Amino acid sequence: MVIRQPIVAGAFYPFNKREISKFYNSVEGQKLNNGIGCIIPHAGWIYSGKTAVKALKRTEKADTFIIIGPNHNGFGKPISLYEPDSKWLLPNGEIDIDSELTQGILKNCNIIRSDNAAHNREHSIEVELPLMIENYGSDFKIVPLSMWDYKRENLLKVGKILLEVIMKSSKKIGIIASSDFSHYVPYEYAKKVDFKAIDNIMALDYDGFLTTVKENNISICGSGPIYVLLYLAKELKWVPELVEYTSSGEVTGDNSEVVAYCSILFKK
Repeated sequence: MVIRQPIVAGAFYPFNKREISKFYNSVEGQKLNNGIGCIIPHAGWIYSGKTAVKALKRTEKADTFIIIGPNHNGFGKPISLYEPDSKWLLPNGEIDIDSELTQGILKNCNIIRSDNAAHNREHSIEVELPLMIENYGSDFKIVPLSMWDYKRENLLKVGKILLEVIMKSSKKIGIIASSDFSHYVPYEYAKKVDFKAIDNIMALDYDGFLTTVKENNISICGSGPIYVLLYLAKELKWVPELVEYTSSGEVTGDNSEVVAYCSILFKK
């Protein structure tokens, strides 16, 4: 069995289990369990962790979470799953890969490959997992999907195969898209362009969302993962709800150059 070790513990989030719990419990909000999926940010917890927790606390526990994150560094195949029969080790627990769902996806979609290299240096999925352990415990599985191929036709193929897997499975499956929003621009500009994209998200307009991102050159790093989630949400008739929009400026006090963060819940 392959065990993926944490690579950004102690940098993006605490390495200490007690500090992880302390952070999670510091975020106000009841566990309403009325969401089946969400968009959450993946920056350092000091900047975006609370925004992520606020959505996770409202997302019900699933047997398996398909968690889709951007591949920032370009290592590995363009659209990659972590290999079956593996687990991810985190400072506060460990999570098994859902081998059955992973193998089912790989069997039915030739543009999705099994490639650990796409995950081993990437933070966008790992950063969410300790918070998910705090929220749900450790008795859930994951299907981590990392991507840097954002071609519209390929994103649609990914969405369709995931929909088929969800519809055929007897398991309860949650979907998480990991993404930050505008990067290194003034806050007012970030808010202006991000909300153009958020309008598309709220309308479940996945094609319009990708067009808006491209035409306005919005630096949403996880636009591919968000597209896939929006496709699923539209097909499954989920209802989006904006939970929070914020930026690094709220922590640093400098709004002249921020990274923006958004959490959006999807309800049945």
